[in-house]
Amino acid sequence: GHITTFRIRSPWFGPFKGHSELEEVTLPASLTALDAGDSFGGCTSLRTINLEHITYMIQGSFSNCLSLSIDVNMPNLSADGLSKNDIYDGQFYKSGIKRILNLGSITHFGHGSGFHSRGSFSACSSLTLAILPDSLTNFESNTFINCTSLNTVVIYANTPPYLENVNAFQGCPLADGIYVPTESVDEYKAATNWISFASKIKDIADWEGIE
Repeated sequence: GHITTFRIRSPWFGPFKGHSELEEVTLPASLTALDAGDSFGGCTSLRTINLEHITYMIQGSFSNCLSLSIDVNMPNLSADGLSKNDIYDGQFYKSGIKRILNLGSITHFGHGSGFHSRGSFSACSSLTLAILPDSLTNFESNTFINCTSLNTVVIYANTPPYLENVNAFQGCPLADGIYVPTESVDEYKAATNWISFASKIKDIADWEGIE
């Protein structure tokens, strides 16, 4: 048979959680969901994994994977691919990812609440670039909080996604800026909470692209 999902009795303990010796993983094309919490959480030596076939993943899939120096490329991610479990997310929390290049057709990010307040990409200190799709409608709290190297955000959504809280970008330098569609620059600059980043919002036509 084919592996199509990681699903175990407890949603809190993934099949490879804490395997610090694991360095490389090749997932089969038949595997489309990481449906166990912390599937690879705490795999501190994991450097590379292929995610092109994944349609969704739940909480902590790659949390604390400090050596995971990949570009996130997930063209098949579904609308709720990062938010099926809104209690305890942080799929890439405190991981070593470098760039976010493709998040498929997601409409919003997952985020934790209260004690478990981990955004999908929070505390990724090596993350420098995030490219977000035109399908994005909601931008939850903590999404990129404490991504201390995040300099460039590119958003293809014509309508400004609802920005729940300015702390979505807390601790992010955004030195290059937030690039949005040409016809939407003024709308972003005036939108709720986006107005706090008005000086950072720029015309996507001025973005120099991926190096």
